Amino acid sequence: MNQGYTFIAVSQPGYGHSDEPPDFCGPFTQNAVITVIKHLKEVENIDSSEIILIGKSRGVTVASMVATKVQDLKGVVLVAGMYDLKMVTDARSVTNFTNEAGINEKAINERSAFYHAKKN
Repeated sequence: MNQGYTFIAVSQPGYGHSDEPPDFCGPFTQNAVITVIKHLKEVENIDSSEIILIGKSRGVTVASMVATKVQDLKGVVLVAGMYDLKMVTDARSVTNFTNEAGINEKAINERSAFYHAKKN
């Protein structure tokens, strides 16, 4: 029975069966998700004003940054993620971040929604 919902799962570049190298939730990954959202907005049976973005774990980092760039999302659900990579102290996350993106101010800023979200 058709309930009127469409779900899309995006495999971040470098994971699953994707071809591109991982960039720890960076601009390449964010743009991949933005491209999917743009495509959904063009699909005939999808109401573009009803798109909700959901992220969990690393997906939160991506989804929160995408939400700062795609202003017309209906909503964003963020579960257990990182919003300010300057504050990341978990050894595994720091190692993955370093291996995939390098740790520098630009890399941190490109992945930290805390510094891009509207403060109102």
